Amino acid sequence: MKFAHSSKSITDLESVNIEIAAIPDRQLAGLRLTYQDRTYDLIRIFGDRQLDLAQQQFQDLSLKQNAAGMLATPDKYLLVREVGYYSLWAFASAHQQPIVLGRANLVERRAETSLELQQASMWLLQEIWLQWQELLGTRQLQIFSENLIAIAPQLQSRTDLDRLLAMSPMTPIALKAWESADLIAFDRHIYQLAQQKLGRQFGTELTIEIVRSMPPQLQSALTNVLDI
Repeated sequence: MKFAHSSKSITDLESVNIEIAAIPDRQLAGLRLTYQDRTYDLIRIFGDRQLDLAQQQFQDLSLKQNAAGMLATPDKYLLVREVGYYSLWAFASAHQQPIVLGRANLVERRAETSLELQQASMWLLQEIWLQWQELLGTRQLQIFSENLIAIAPQLQSRTDLDRLLAMSPMTPIALKAWESADLIAFDRHIYQLAQQKLGRQFGTELTIEIVRSMPPQLQSALTNVLDI
């Protein structure tokens, strides 16, 4: 379906191709969409009840493009109807990437969000752990724990990891041993492990689904960190 210049226009999933691809200058793989020989990067995921919000953001982006005097590009933004949610994409061009994709670089300079980042990190860890246990079994869970302990200086043993798994993600008390940079590295490692052990596409989709289940302020923290 041709994507007309209207906030109500939606592209069907059957018309596009979405795959995991390596993004230049980034350590993590990301989702890339191809539509009519054009490549797009993911901006945001919306739940199936958030169509109005998705259409509004599409319209806002288009208006900003026009207000900035940028040369109009056909199908610069795509709103895609997927199974259970909608996804918003931007045409992948050199000048667009710092606007759409550069969010992860801002996280290191936002120490004031450290508590929200901690809460989001604990939520991600606990949800991934449950899925890992259900899908892969005890042996893989042990390997997972060994990987996490090896990369996090704050985790000296399985007992330390068990404490994180048992704590409420929404605890208002900051973990003093964890700096924002530590949490960022920890979250990215969890994400990479999910992609490696569950398959890149399923691991990515599972992580996106977990992030979508969080309160908005926590969603924002992890969206920035993981660039999803």
